[in-house]
Amino acid sequence: RKTIDGKPSGDVRHTILKQIYKSDLNSVFVGRFNGFKRDMKWCKMIDLVPYLLSAKSTLCFNWMDSKATTSRYVEAVACGVIPFVWDNYDEENLFVASDWQRVHSYEEYLDRYKDLEYHYDSHFKEIQNKLLVNLKSPKAYYEQFEGLLNELVL
Repeated sequence: RKTIDGKPSGDVRHTILKQIYKSDLNSVFVGRFNGFKRDMKWCKMIDLVPYLLSAKSTLCFNWMDSKATTSRYVEAVACGVIPFVWDNYDEENLFVASDWQRVHSYEEYLDRYKDLEYHYDSHFKEIQNKLLVNLKSPKAYYEQFEGLLNELVL
């Protein structure tokens, strides 16, 4: 919640996740959390996938850089899970398909989650199509990373 110099970081994940934890939503929490109990420790993806396959949604945060995305977003779509995003995550909408995915409060997340009961398929198709259009090939990512390494080394 604080930066290394002790100032507030602006990270609200703990507050929002705690509200979800205390709600009547059927949730699984993996990792470490402040103020509530996790369901599972960090684990290998092969152990996590069965839980993801039964999920409807996840909430992606990136409070450090509003232009960045996370692997959670891509992993969610690969498992058929709707990735909601917090506030200005991926503000350039590289992967985010519509403002419907973007939530700014626990209440807004809950409303969108309830909407999935009736509109999951249409929302998921829109999200999946946007991701597939903008996702680079593994070779392209490798070449980009190789270029960065070469710049640093040379």
